[in-house]
Amino acid sequence: MKEAERGEAALKCASILEKEGAEFYERASKVAADPRARSLFHVMAESKLEAFRILSKELRELAGGPPLVREDELDEGPTDDLPQVPRIYAVNTLVTAACYVCGEEVPVDALPRECPSCGASRYTFERDIDVKRAATIVQEDENRCLDFYREHVGRVSGGARQLLERLIQRSEARLRDL
Repeated sequence: MKEAERGEAALKCASILEKEGAEFYERASKVAADPRARSLFHVMAESKLEAFRILSKELRELAGGPPLVREDELDEGPTDDLPQVPRIYAVNTLVTAACYVCGEEVPVDALPRECPSCGASRYTFERDIDVKRAATIVQEDENRCLDFYREHVGRVSGGARQLLERLIQRSEARLRDL
């Protein structure tokens, strides 16, 4: 396996992680009852989205053409020594929210002002996540991302290594800011 392929695969995995993180934190910000938790999740969603955009741009520039490794190949299980996308974010747990009055489920991405079934206020869809729990979730997720980045930074060189090193610095800064 060429080091360039391994580097691109590691960066694609990192890109997927950052995108999944942005989606997870954006949804979490919509259902967290505590405004401080919502704010923390929103800030993390923005940070992850920015990292995803940077990675996407850099990946296109590094590849200089069609990708060496397709995103769908990364989910097929081990392929030689290509890195695999770790499952860090519980994105599937935040697809819908249930009204705690009647149990009606609605998509988190389109929370209504009131329950379409019983008319209860929007807050009946919120989850009791305080800022301390939100910070713990962020810390655990960031540490798992850091583990992945640190595991692969030593296996690549050049532009891929520099990008992974920048991701490590960003993640460490996020943790310091908690």
